Amino acid sequence: MVARLHRGGPAPGLPVLDRSTLAALPGRAFALVDELHHGDRLDNRALLCRALSALVAVAARRACGADIPPFGVCHGELHPSAIHIGSRGVRLLDLAMAHNGPGLLDLASWVGASQPPNTHAMGHLIGVYGALAGIPEACTDRGGLPGPVWAPGWQGMHAALWHPAAGGQQSRPRAGGAARHGGGHPPNRVGCGPAGQVAGTTLPRLP
Repeated sequence: MVARLHRGGPAPGLPVLDRSTLAALPGRAFALVDELHHGDRLDNRALLCRALSALVAVAARRACGADIPPFGVCHGELHPSAIHIGSRGVRLLDLAMAHNGPGLLDLASWVGASQPPNTHAMGHLIGVYGALAGIPEACTDRGGLPGPVWAPGWQGMHAALWHPAAGGQQSRPRAGGAARHGGGHPPNRVGCGPAGQVAGTTLPRLP
């Protein structure tokens, strides 16, 4: 089902997450950091900016390969609770983050956010997906990185920027796909911890 979704694009009207869009994400994150800082809703701005500077330096190179198959319609936040199995068949729910883009990001969302990323589980899922879907390119390296490393980094960055934009002041960045409150901070404030964390989750790494 997921492979059919990825083959069903690009779909008109959906945002496109291609090489140029991915490469621009760290720059957009800088703009978000400034917005939060000027609104007095961000702690430790300097630490966060240092982490983002490292991402900006490699973003254009690491975004290469975004259009390698599978590339098409993506759920954007694929996880078990987004799939409904009933008497009328299988349905996908919660399509607010749907876009045209690399299917591997959906697989990264399915594996879930963790720091460091679970590259073993991600690699296994990509291999099974590529074999069953008949998409051997799924196992291809991208941006000079193995797919199990490449996909979680970009999925985390994309989700970290999508949720604040969609949720307004009550949302904040979270690597891996959901907005939540940072421990000990009021609902409208974002905390950055000693490991470059935002609201309790570490910034995605694209080494």
